Amino acid sequence: MKPRNRYSASSIAWDKKAGVRSNPEAYDLRLPADGDTAGTERSWHLPTYAGILKHPALRGLTDSQREYVKGTQLLEFVSKQTRFEVDYVNWVASRLAHGKYNFEMPEQLKLDALKIYTDEAYHAYYTQKIANQIRAHFKVGQCDIDDHVGDFYTKTESTFASVAVEHRPLAILAFVITGENQIVSDISEQMKGIVFEPIRAMFRDHMRDEVFHAQFFSKVFEHCWPQLTPPEKEAMGLSFGSALEVLAAPRTSIYYFSLGRLGYSQRQITSFIKATYETEEWRTTRVVDRMRPTLDMLQEHGVFTLSAVSKEFKRKQYI
Repeated sequence: MKPRNRYSASSIAWDKKAGVRSNPEAYDLRLPADGDTAGTERSWHLPTYAGILKHPALRGLTDSQREYVKGTQLLEFVSKQTRFEVDYVNWVASRLAHGKYNFEMPEQLKLDALKIYTDEAYHAYYTQKIANQIRAHFKVGQCDIDDHVGDFYTKTESTFASVAVEHRPLAILAFVITGENQIVSDISEQMKGIVFEPIRAMFRDHMRDEVFHAQFFSKVFEHCWPQLTPPEKEAMGLSFGSALEVLAAPRTSIYYFSLGRLGYSQRQITSFIKATYETEEWRTTRVVDRMRPTLDMLQEHGVFTLSAVSKEFKRKQYI
């Protein structure tokens, strides 16, 4: 199949092949409410997300304690994803479907925006369902981690507030394009270490949908970018830089909850986080690796020919 036809083929196939919507899987984890006696230990976490556990001071944790850190990290991930899909992706999808952006799109893309809206509603339901099951398993109350999940959204909302009001819809669009590109590679990487089937099935079906979503938002950018005014282009280009910084950064706030529950002080946890994540590898190398699809897309469409955007990306060592 020729590359230019891949998106059309994915769009046509959506009626029958949307991963989460068309799969009869209910994503019931069947975790015991008290303790891990169902063979799930060391099998259903996000393997590359809990880098902090490599810190020398944490090598003495028991298997169940390590699983607690990894499990609450997964809880943070799915809780964050539920809100991102509803508050940001579907906010953008709705505006695209109803022509509320200041650029023209083909009618088929407008219709496809409603496919994205539908998919993301299903994703939000099932990620929240999984979050509720993990919370019950570890006896984590909703209010216990609200602030730690909310830390990510405090950063995103602060970023949007720094953009001129007339350009904020484009800033949010830049974040969604970046996020939808990123999640495909993120889920693909995480699935390599997950063998607990209900979690694996959720990620697998989610990824099938997100491949189409990434194609869709790349098409949206292809149509919108040439239509933007120079100030709009600069605002959106800089917003991509902010999106890379926020979305690819390790989300470490949840460790204050999980490690705090295990008896570590806030000062100790801060030192573990700094030693693990405030490195060139985590600040730059991993960001570039995770965001390569977005960087390639921006390069292809000449975004880095804008001097202000190029300067900012170089300052952050993204290009």
